[in-house]
Amino acid sequence: MGSLVSISQNSRKLVVYKSRILNYFKNIYILYYTKYNRVIMKKILFLILFTTHLSVAQTVTIPGIESISSTNMLKTVEFLASEKLQGRLSGSPGYYEAAEYMKNEFQKIGLKPAFGNDYYQYFYTEYNEITSAGFTVFDNSGNPRIYELGKDFVCRGFTGSGEIKSEVVFCGYGEALGDYNDYQNTDVRNKIVMFFKQDASFLKQESFGGATLRHRVNLAVKNGAKGIILVSKPNDRNPQKPIGSVMDGDGEFQPNCPVIHIDLQTADEILKEKKYKIKNLQSVIDSTEHPFSFNTGVTAEIEIKAQYEKERKTMNIAGIYEGTDDSLKNEYIVIGAHLDHVGGQAGKIYFPGANDNASGSAGVLEIAKTFAEKGIKTKRSIIFVLFSNEESGLQGAKQFINNPPLPLTPDPQPLIP
Repeated sequence: MGSLVSISQNSRKLVVYKSRILNYFKNIYILYYTKYNRVIMKKILFLILFTTHLSVAQTVTIPGIESISSTNMLKTVEFLASEKLQGRLSGSPGYYEAAEYMKNEFQKIGLKPAFGNDYYQYFYTEYNEITSAGFTVFDNSGNPRIYELGKDFVCRGFTGSGEIKSEVVFCGYGEALGDYNDYQNTDVRNKIVMFFKQDASFLKQESFGGATLRHRVNLAVKNGAKGIILVSKPNDRNPQKPIGSVMDGDGEFQPNCPVIHIDLQTADEILKEKKYKIKNLQSVIDSTEHPFSFNTGVTAEIEIKAQYEKERKTMNIAGIYEGTDDSLKNEYIVIGAHLDHVGGQAGKIYFPGANDNASGSAGVLEIAKTFAEKGIKTKRSIIFVLFSNEESGLQGAKQFINNPPLPLTPDPQPLIP
C-alpha cells in the first residue's frame, strides 16, 4: 500500500494514498468524494480509493483501460522535461507553458472546466530565480578551489543574493532547543555557517515549531551568520545528494544571505584541516546528543545573484469527466499529480523533473485520454487535477482543498467505496 498522506487545515481533512498505479507512474494522488443534497445542506465526503499496484484481494477490471499507452506517456514526459520548459518552476514561463499544454489536452479530450468556466485555479506563491552562483574554498596558502554548480553544490530555492568571503564554522544541526544549542560558546558573526540540512532526530521538534530548514537558516542569521552551507546527513540510509529546491518551508526570507547545499565530498574537504569526516561528526552528535561546533579554519566564498518576488501567479489545472448515473454522478473520484518541479539555476537545467513529476502528470493525462477516447462509462464523475507548488510544501494541493471546486464536509471519515 502506498504511504498515507493526511492534510488537515481549517477543519478540513484530506486523506490520500500516494500510489504507483499499474507500475506506470509516480506520485499520482487518488481520492474519492460524494456530494449529497439534503434540503439546504450540501456535503462532500472524501473516501480513499485503494488502487496501488492492483495487487489487493479483489481484482478491478475496467474495459478499455488496457489501452493506456506508455508510448504516449513517454512523449508527454519528454515534452514536460524538455529544456524548453526549464524545469517547470512554479510561476516561471516554463511552468506556464506546461500548464497551458495540459489545459489544452484536457480541453481537446472533452473534460469540463473544474473551476466554473476555467480549467485554472489561480493563486500566488513566492518566486526566486537564481541568475548566477559560485562557490570557492581556499587552502591555508590562499589557493582557491572552485566548485561546480549542479555537481558539487546547488543553491537552495530560498537563497538570498549576496557575496561573502569568510571563515566556515561548523554548527551541527544549526538548532537551539531547550538545553541543546549549536551556537552556545560559538561566535558565528560575519561567518559562513555549515550545518546538516536535516533536523536532529533526537530532538522533540513538535514542541519547538522551529525546526524547518528556513527557521534554522533564520536562526543562523539571527546569530550573525552571513552565509549558509548545508550538508546532508551522511549516516542516513540514503544520504540525499545536493538537489535544487524552491521556497520550501515557512519562515522569513533572508534577502542578503546566500544559502547553498554541498555534497559529502566537498564537506570532507572543508573539514580536512581539522582532520574530521562529516560522517564522524554526525555520529558524535547523534550518540551524545550534545552539540559539537567549531571553527573549521577554512575560508570560503559564496557569490549568488537571485531575483526574488514575494508573490508570483501560478495555478492548478483541473477538468471533470462527468459520470453517467443521474444519482452517482454527484460522487467524484479525484485523480491528480503535481506538475511543477524545481526549475533551473544560473541559466542551466540540472533537474528537468522527468520522474518528479512529469511521469505522474503524464499518467494522469493518459488515464483521462483513455477514458474519453474509449468512451469508458463511469457512474461517478472524475476530477483530473495537476497541482502546482508541490515542491514548496504542497501549496497547490492545499489550495485545492481549501478552495475546492465543490464544498467539503469537515473532517470526513475515510471509507472504502
